[in-house]
Amino acid sequence: MAASGEETALEQLGQEVTCPLCLDLFQQPMVLACGHNFCRDCLARLGAEASCPQCRARVEPGSAYPNRALANMVGLVKGLRLSGGAQEGSSSPQLCQEHQQPLQTFCSREKRLLCADCLGGHQGHPLLSLPEAAQEYKDLLDALLEPLRKAEQQLLEQRWREEQSRQDCQEEFATEEQKVSLALGSLVELLKKRRSV
Repeated sequence: MAASGEETALEQLGQEVTCPLCLDLFQQPMVLACGHNFCRDCLARLGAEASCPQCRARVEPGSAYPNRALANMVGLVKGLRLSGGAQEGSSSPQLCQEHQQPLQTFCSREKRLLCADCLGGHQGHPLLSLPEAAQEYKDLLDALLEPLRKAEQQLLEQRWREEQSRQDCQEEFATEEQKVSLALGSLVELLKKRRSV
């Protein structure tokens, strides 16, 4: 019970030290005047964006500064995850082959995973977060699997009916065979009686 409470607390702490833009643990976290935090590289990719991506508050150029306390918390969470048996390789995201950045977005038009550096070439495309894309494809697979499940059920029912029919035929054949065998036996007995007369 205590272990699950610790896992929940670690999971909640992990959410607190996750950048809302790249959805990974903060890398060199920067805090804006509005109080929201983002990775330094994530903020740099926003370019001339003049508002906070979370609350849309105006951001003055150069007003963001490093959040050292948050950076320390990220280090502690990483240490806790490693000491808790989680291997860093299994929790680290896949990287873009071109930019070596975490893949965090899915382009529905091109059916590709994208890193933050790839986003510029996909403006106007329908973009989804990885959990949204996973749910969309899960729903799609469920919709595609439903007719197959129904067809499988129909085939199983048909197979059962055919098996029942085969058993009925075998029983009927055995009954008829027994009747013929009895009739032949009676006929043989009748012939024997006639020969002996």
